[in-house]
Amino acid sequence: MFQIGESVVYGTTGVCTISAIGPLSMHGVDRKQQYYTLQPIHQEGAVYIPADGEKLKTMRYPLTKQQAEELLARIPDIAACEIQHFNYKQRTDAFSAALHENRCESLIGIIKAVSMKKQRFREKQQYNVDNNFMKRAMNLLCGELAYVLEQPFDEMRTTVERSVHDAIQAERKARREASAAEKAAEAAQAEQERTDADADEA
Repeated sequence: MFQIGESVVYGTTGVCTISAIGPLSMHGVDRKQQYYTLQPIHQEGAVYIPADGEKLKTMRYPLTKQQAEELLARIPDIAACEIQHFNYKQRTDAFSAALHENRCESLIGIIKAVSMKKQRFREKQQYNVDNNFMKRAMNLLCGELAYVLEQPFDEMRTTVERSVHDAIQAERKARREASAAEKAAEAAQAEQERTDADADEA
């Protein structure tokens, strides 16, 4: 059971502090039900979570400092969220599901997918929904990392954006080199086949 004063990451709200545990004195609320009262660190207001409900499954402890540092180092190896570029519903469903997993790797997957789509299509086929999902994923991810590593949010966002950009560029370079190597191998094979054919005719 979580305790008062502890920091947690809740759903799509982000990092919060548990300020109280107990029944709520609100109209229409079951006074026998225990609730966690959460205070988000990056926004105003409070969030109330039933202490024994389904929503509790979307609350976890933040990463440790070591886990956060390892996550940043693993960004190049984390796969982008699988999307169909021209299928609006599939993209929104995939992004929404990833966002609600409450996993940093899933947030990076969203950021990578939208960033790759932007680089591929430039100004074409850009939708506000893609940018909105990326913004939400970036805010949640950087909010937690900045909190854990005790760094300013804007600095952490710059770090993540640079890492994702470099990872995408490295992937594109690797694909180009693999394609060039494949074409060279095919050309060499074709040349060898011609040489063998000439030798047979001689």
